[in-house]
Amino acid sequence: MDNLEKRKNQLKNLPHYKKMSDEELTAYVQQKLEEENIVNNLAFCVDDNEKKYANELLNRYLAQSSFENDSDKELLKQLIDQHLLAERFKSIMKTEYCKANPAQSIDMVDQLDRVVERIIKLQEKLGLSSKDKQQDNLSGVLSSLKKKALKYYEEHSGCNVVKCPYCQNMFYLLMRTENLTSEKCNMFKGTVLYNKPIMKLIEQAVITKEIAAEILGVNALYIEKIYNQIYLKEKVEDDRKN
Repeated sequence: MDNLEKRKNQLKNLPHYKKMSDEELTAYVQQKLEEENIVNNLAFCVDDNEKKYANELLNRYLAQSSFENDSDKELLKQLIDQHLLAERFKSIMKTEYCKANPAQSIDMVDQLDRVVERIIKLQEKLGLSSKDKQQDNLSGVLSSLKKKALKYYEEHSGCNVVKCPYCQNMFYLLMRTENLTSEKCNMFKGTVLYNKPIMKLIEQAVITKEIAAEILGVNALYIEKIYNQIYLKEKVEDDRKN
């Protein structure tokens, strides 16, 4: 039995993993084995404390990005190794500083600086630097906006109702063989979906508010609101003028 199947058998009967399908459990175990392989093959990880720190670093970087190919995984191992090396240098320097007559080694400081430079370069190669993340975030935002724009176009490509940029009223653009012309839109009052003849039919009890709602594609509560707040007020104004 290989290590994958052995680990699956250990986990599949545990409460936390029982609901996983065989495919999900296989993917989960493969990921964990790959993570363990990275930590177990580090050059500068020699004790439990360093192993714990290496696992923390690995989880932190995995949360930032995915490392699919072997070259990225190798770079990730090098990056974690450099972190471990940097911690060793800092630990030695701290011990020296706490002595009765502290004297910092210039050579040790230079070595730590070189390790930090290697960490930064490896982070940049893996796209983990702040600059790269900002670019990735920007690319993600632009990609999301593009998808939304394409989706809107697909869903509204046949729509010919537009808003006048000057008076803000809605009107139709009707296609003719020679050109496009603007026509008055009787389904809006300003930018509010509203049709006075439909409201009048409600008042005359020709149709119900529910039927009006179905015609306009809205909720009956919306019809109730515009009937009371717009139509009846307009009716009072018209009666007063007449």
